Amino acid sequence: MSVCPTLVLVRPLVLAESHSNGCSAELPPMPPTFADYSDCIVIPLTNQQKTVSHLTVDLAFHYPNAADPGVLVAALSEVLVSFPTLCSRLVRRRRKYGVSEGDDDDELMLCVPKLQYPVSEWAHVPFSHQQSQVQPPKQDGIAPDSVFDIATDGIPSVIISLDSSSSSTRIDKSVFGGPLTRIKVTTNSSESQMIALSINHALVDAKSISLLMSAWSKQYHRYRNGSVGAGARVSFDHPIFQQHRTRNGVKSSSTGSIPEDWKKLLPKEEDGTNPFDGNSTSTSSNSTCTVYYRSPEQIIQLKQQFHEFQKDEMQLGTPNPPYLSSNDALCGEVCTQIDATSLLLCMDWRPVLQRTDFFGYGVSFLYLSYPTAMHAPTACRTVLGWKDAHGNLYNGIARDPNFVFWKMENEWRQGKTELIWNSWVDFFIIRDKGYDGNDNEVSAKMESHPDDIMMSQQMCQMRIDVAATSGLSYCIVFPQPNGVRVYFFGPNKHGHDLCSSNLKV
Repeated sequence: MSVCPTLVLVRPLVLAESHSNGCSAELPPMPPTFADYSDCIVIPLTNQQKTVSHLTVDLAFHYPNAADPGVLVAALSEVLVSFPTLCSRLVRRRRKYGVSEGDDDDELMLCVPKLQYPVSEWAHVPFSHQQSQVQPPKQDGIAPDSVFDIATDGIPSVIISLDSSSSSTRIDKSVFGGPLTRIKVTTNSSESQMIALSINHALVDAKSISLLMSAWSKQYHRYRNGSVGAGARVSFDHPIFQQHRTRNGVKSSSTGSIPEDWKKLLPKEEDGTNPFDGNSTSTSSNSTCTVYYRSPEQIIQLKQQFHEFQKDEMQLGTPNPPYLSSNDALCGEVCTQIDATSLLLCMDWRPVLQRTDFFGYGVSFLYLSYPTAMHAPTACRTVLGWKDAHGNLYNGIARDPNFVFWKMENEWRQGKTELIWNSWVDFFIIRDKGYDGNDNEVSAKMESHPDDIMMSQQMCQMRIDVAATSGLSYCIVFPQPNGVRVYFFGPNKHGHDLCSSNLKV
């Protein structure tokens, strides 16, 4: 195992001999540039990104066999050429021409480093490594903050004026916020290892972290095998900007031709609050985090329970889902526990828009309401669609690209709801210790496959705060080697009852 310093500032690997003519390497596809400086471009954030920019996504991958820290650093440096936004910084820009009613007088914008030699001093990802004689923390789904280098200082306090015209100058780095990505690796005496990522939520969602870990895994193994290969291809150009460009920059505010079924997936105007913006006035002081597990056998039982109910509720002449997914059933279980007749269902829109290489915040929130909590699984499956036994495809509204674009423009209206449901199961593969098979594009294998994935204490507390201040419940689902782990943020009583479920083990 190679020697790795305690702290390394990892920069994108841009070689001098590759750019002797002074030209920069080409950045991956980006949103339209607000300003162009000598060492970076300044790009706008979507409204969704602005809303979650005060949050971080903190994930710790536990590996039974430790990877070589020096190789991890070398591979990461290569990967950052394809993921330059991880090295970006936020600036707080003063609005130049006054403000509209209800707007703040400043806004956050993202400074993305140009891939030129030498890469700017500020364009790096702090990577720290520590050896620990202490046994790994009990794997209860929440890792101690001590195994993270949490990216809490990304929001700058200084407000500056930015000229939208091109400039040969550089932005003074003192006006930047801190690094938006931080990585910490802890190798334990047992030769197990934690690779902990802390990334500002404006840069990533769960799928984006999956893209990063897959690319890092592949590059790590290329280095270990002494081979070279092309890095991952990713895009940063959010479709909302493409959509606005095709409309000559004019947003469509007309709702006259919007299908009624679409409008049902958007809350009423007066309910158009956003639980993540920190401005909610509701209080629920008894919110806490409860972690519970469901095995494949228990999930089958849930499906059977809801399917029996669904059969009794079927309406003649109306297409009815012939099955329910595991996610539908798990969501339904929580809805029945808290008696929720509305929810926000988090959906990754990449497959719908055929943008599976998009790296960024690619989540849409579907507002669902239904007669009783028992109807929740069917409501989820209906909006997403299904295939019947004959292979006939019934596309749900959420699979319509036109709907997804329309929803993006109205994403701020996420609604007063009783539950937020967010499953990360499809984005990561967690294996039992000793598994050595090959996996697909969501693999995060280094020297071994990860056998657990956990969030930080801070990330847990941030989600508790969202639930408490918004007066709702919130669930995140992680994969496990045998089933799933569910984090329930909400009233302790409901969490206790979910843990005490009478489902057979």
